[in-house]
Amino acid sequence: MSDINRVILVGRLVKDAELKYIGESACCRFSIAVNRTKKDQYGNWTEDAYYFDLSWWGKGAEGASRYLVKGKQVAIDGSLRMDKWTDQNGNQRSKVEIFCENLELLGGRETPEQGEKSSNFTPEMVQKVPEPDHFDDEGIPF
Repeated sequence: MSDINRVILVGRLVKDAELKYIGESACCRFSIAVNRTKKDQYGNWTEDAYYFDLSWWGKGAEGASRYLVKGKQVAIDGSLRMDKWTDQNGNQRSKVEIFCENLELLGGRETPEQGEKSSNFTPEMVQKVPEPDHFDDEGIPF
């Protein structure tokens, strides 16, 4: 039996993304806030914010990290991952993080005062998996 582990969110970055290298791999870490509107007990609409930590690995993360700036709206598709460790006091700790697999920048052009970091991002900047030179469909039963 296969388990389903899928997360799709639209939110805004709460601060600029951080790009680090772990060995040869690029890792981009960022957090987003997702708003939820609901009615309170008196019938008034209120808005809550939920915060999520994300990580994105590989060349795509490397290329897009400079466009992931505070306030930028993004749509992400990923899966939940649990990180477990022992802190310096010997306590067991854990943290749930979203492992980003696809990301799309939303919204229009940024304002000039946000600087060079906010240049327009195009999907071509994300590394794509190369397609095979040919595809043999002989073995497909349908």
